[in-house]
Amino acid sequence: MKPASRRARCSWAARLRAGARLLAGVCLAGAVQAAEPAGDAARTDAAGQPDAKAASRALVLTHKLRLTQQQLLQSPAVKRILQSDNTLAQAALTQAQQLYDQAASEAGAGTVDAGTLLVDESLRLIVTASRMAPDTQLLAAQERQHNTELREAIRTFHLLHKNYSNRLAAINAPAPEVDSDMERLDAMTRQADALVSQGQQHEAHVLLNSAHLIVVSTLNKMLMSQTLVYDLKFDSPADEFQHELAKNIGLEELVPLALQQARVKREAAELAERYRQHGRALRSTAQQQVQSGDYATGIKSIQEASVLLQHALRMAGVALPQSPEITR
Repeated sequence: MKPASRRARCSWAARLRAGARLLAGVCLAGAVQAAEPAGDAARTDAAGQPDAKAASRALVLTHKLRLTQQQLLQSPAVKRILQSDNTLAQAALTQAQQLYDQAASEAGAGTVDAGTLLVDESLRLIVTASRMAPDTQLLAAQERQHNTELREAIRTFHLLHKNYSNRLAAINAPAPEVDSDMERLDAMTRQADALVSQGQQHEAHVLLNSAHLIVVSTLNKMLMSQTLVYDLKFDSPADEFQHELAKNIGLEELVPLALQQARVKREAAELAERYRQHGRALRSTAQQQVQSGDYATGIKSIQEASVLLQHALRMAGVALPQSPEITR
């Protein structure tokens, strides 16, 4: 006796061959209908001429039948489903074949509208079945790529955190309390790297996604710590400007990373970049104002530049409370 799966595949192949013959008959019937229309395709206009819209619908149905037959005969997804043990996907595929057969019969009888509804549902079921039995090799490749992207984002975040901490220390500003977060992040990335080296990409993917959440959380803590600066007292306007300048540069560095982590749409990313460019130009203006001795205007300008960067960060879903100096 043939195994059940082999019998099913043989039965499937036989039905597809029968479907191919039926489609050939449909195409021939379509040629006959062009001369002697029947059913839906037999409609005529007021002058007694064949209805062009009905003929067009019949042609569209023929194309859909060919597409569906091609999917059933040649699609890698269909072959993958037939070779799999996914009974739900195979059942959906069987139903798709049955609907295709019915659609071809309706087309042969000239009932175009009914045939179109059936073939559309057949195509939908083919797509549904392919999603039930995804390409494991493709999914694995996508996971590997995403793991690489996440690992690079974490590496970039480490460099950013180091530069950010050094800048705050240089101006005696309070640093956000994220040491425990960074330790957890390091432990998780080391474990993920070990999993990748062992070929366990999926397990590493789950772990790196969790590490990514820590990056987002820590990034928000770093951003929120900017509000603490206004409890400080400065010995001179020059010191205050240098502090505002360091804060502004730190915000600008955070923008691309925040956008990358949030995976924002292209339009939002473009708007955020315009905010960043405008903020950079305003920072240059502030520096020129300070060089000419106008510290009051320069401080105001650099604070406004920081507001623009805050707008850019909002495009990534990061909202910062504005400082009293900026809002008043």
